[in-house]
Order: sequence, then structure tokens, then C-alpha cells
Amino acid sequence: MPSVRLDHTNFHYRLDGPEDRPLVVLSHALSVSGAMWREQLPALTRHFRVLSYDMRGHGGTDATGEDLTRGYTLEQMADDVAELVAKLGHGRFHFVGLSIGSMIGQVLALRHIKMLDRLVLACAGTGKPNADAQKMWDDRVDAIAKDGVGSQVEGTLARWLSPEFRAAQPETTKWIADLIRATPAAGYIGAALAIKRMDIPGAKLETLRLPVLCIAGEKDPGAPVAAVSALRDRIQGARLTVIEGGYHLCNVEKPQPFNEAVTGFLLEGDAD
Repeated sequence: MPSVRLDHTNFHYRLDGPEDRPLVVLSHALSVSGAMWREQLPALTRHFRVLSYDMRGHGGTDATGEDLTRGYTLEQMADDVAELVAKLGHGRFHFVGLSIGSMIGQVLALRHIKMLDRLVLACAGTGKPNADAQKMWDDRVDAIAKDGVGSQVEGTLARWLSPEFRAAQPETTKWIADLIRATPAAGYIGAALAIKRMDIPGAKLETLRLPVLCIAGEKDPGAPVAAVSALRDRIQGARLTVIEGGYHLCNVEKPQPFNEAVTGFLLEGDAD
């Protein structure tokens, strides 16, 4: 994968699809990499130029910052996207984010809305974590500092993929497990602290004026349908698609309905 240097950090990325088509940026979940989108690339590259990248501290992108207690911020990670797109010579683009990628997408829309055409927020958290959620992130960070990212693999798989899928698709499950295990502790901790400190005001989301699709996994324990529906209700004109039987990583477990929802929504932009 090629890389570019932004903010003293080497960002790895890949570009696929026809150069003359509108750009779609894909932003992955915590503790994996842009490789997570492998089931989406064939569908999207039929119609779009697709930029998938590794967020800071993940995949081939540097884990910056020696002081792990500082972590990253969603504002910093949203600015990374805007700067990467500009560095690669693009202006406006569509954005698709899942999990922390969807949090980055919300902040990106609030900070750089003039760059965005359409926004897809999949399996999204929003607002501000409550005290219990903040403690959960602190406990997870402590576990990683003590026992490494490998300590998180089994618990993450249980939240991300259904038991039926894990039993039926051991190779895909192992692929995701290996992506998690390969994530540097500093990168995981940096991004986990960004989620812990998330503060996306609902009142600001209500000011957004762009086409938005929210996607929820029907059985997602991390971003339940009710929570994603509440996010949809905050954003004027936003739509909701529920992926039947989907867990948190519904783009991997249910790629066909996920791809149909995303591609159909983005293609509407051709007529805008």
C-alpha cells in the first residue's frame, strides 16, 4: 500500500476503481484496518473511485504519540481524513464509516461539511459516553496495557460477529482476529481514548444539511437499532437501513445487503 505523510504520521491507503468517478472514502472500525472493506470494494469500484485508509495507529499507519494517556481525538482523526483527501488531490467526496469510523464521519461533517456530498454512518455511536461506558474504556485500556491487544480478540469477535457466522466461517473469523491482534497497543489505546472522550452534541447534528444514511445491525450489541435510530432522528432527512441478522461488523457478516444499501444510496448522488 502507498503512504503519505501528514502531521508527522505516515498514513497507508489504497485507491481502487476508475479515476474519473466520484470519490468514496471508507473509514474502518477500531482495532482492524482498511482491509476490513474487502467485501465492499468489488461493489463500490463498479461505480466509484474508492479510498480506503488505515486510521492512525492501525494497519500500516503510524501509531503516533509517546504519551498513551493523551490518546487521539475524533477531531484529529476527522481532520486526518480531510487532509488525506486533499493531499491526494481530491475535493468533494462521499464518506462511509463504521463504528469509530462513523463517529469520525459525524465529526468530519461538523468540521468539513463543504467537502462532503453524502454520508453513511454504520453501527454508529454518538453523543457522549456515560460513566459506565467511560469506565469500560478505561478497563479495556488497562487490560491492553497489561496483556496486549490479544487480550481483546475473543471479546471483540463475540460483539462483532454472530455465533452462527463464527461457526460457519472460521477463515473469515480468523482473518478479523488476525487484524485485531496485529493492531499496535498504542494505536488501539489512542483510538479507544478518542471514543471515551467523544462529545458530539445532538444540537449540532441537527444543523447538518446533507444526505445521510444510517445503517444498523439488527442484533448489534454495541450500537443497537434504537441508538442508531436516535442518531437518524437527530439529522434532518436522514434515513435508516437495518441489516437483518447483522451484528456490529455487518459489512463482513452480511456484505450483500450492506453493499446494496450503501451503493444504492451513493448512486443517488449522481443525480444530485
